[in-house]
Amino acid sequence: MESQRKTNHKDDHNRIVTDSPPPFSNLSPHDIYQMLQPFHHDQLLNLLHTAAIRHTDVLLSIRDFSDRDTSFRRLYVRSLGAETTSETLHRVFSPFGEIEEAIVITDKSTGRSKGFGFVTFKHLDGAYLALKNPSKRINGRMTLTHLASAGVSIWNDDVSSRKIFVANIPFVIPPGKLLNHFLRYGEVEEGPLGFDRACGREKGFAFFIYKTEEGANAAIREPLKFGHTSGGGGGCGHGSDSSSNVDPRRTSPLPPNSAVGVPATASGSQSQGSSSHHEQPKPASKVLP
Repeated sequence: MESQRKTNHKDDHNRIVTDSPPPFSNLSPHDIYQMLQPFHHDQLLNLLHTAAIRHTDVLLSIRDFSDRDTSFRRLYVRSLGAETTSETLHRVFSPFGEIEEAIVITDKSTGRSKGFGFVTFKHLDGAYLALKNPSKRINGRMTLTHLASAGVSIWNDDVSSRKIFVANIPFVIPPGKLLNHFLRYGEVEEGPLGFDRACGREKGFAFFIYKTEEGANAAIREPLKFGHTSGGGGGCGHGSDSSSNVDPRRTSPLPPNSAVGVPATASGSQSQGSSSHHEQPKPASKVLP
């Protein structure tokens, strides 16, 4: 038999050496399990990692096992604009893998977006690839993505040194143009944040969270202007002609009824303890003429 075949070769001293394959066929599944008992977690992880790289069937087994739990495959997407639909989410995330469900959470009474949604992949690897770059540009806004199972605690990091508040934005300025302007100063992790949930239109203000403190500092240091526009900032109404005296700064309260896509529970309702991510940043001032 092939498993019992022996191979002869000479060693460094010109002696004949016989190599016989180990008698693995005599080991039961329980025996193999017992052999693994002395290994520590990191050692087992290294063994499994090597096996998955070398053997596709091992990698498929890992994926199949992980796919049983949707918490490994379900992503939470926040900071969505009012115009972003479930179809938009599906289109943005489908390049990473087959999607089981993509949904934007809406208000039951108005049908308008709450500013966040969920994407569930069919397989774990799709979610993993999507999370390699958590910030994604969707409808002119930089959104942020993480595993839904992580809950709201992931948003408790202090971002005040990287966040700016922008006031006096004419609502006719599209979020994409506003984002392009502030991308000049550094990579934006999230923003522009802020739209009127009652009517789904821009509120006349926005938050931007940069990936670095240097980007946030640069955004409020160098003045630039958008030029003359029609329609002043101010939510659902139609404003009169006004210049875009955009005001980026370090402090401002968050107006009521504004949707910025705060973390949600699995049912889609907004969490009561999630406001820390949008706490008032430290004071500073700079006006863009």
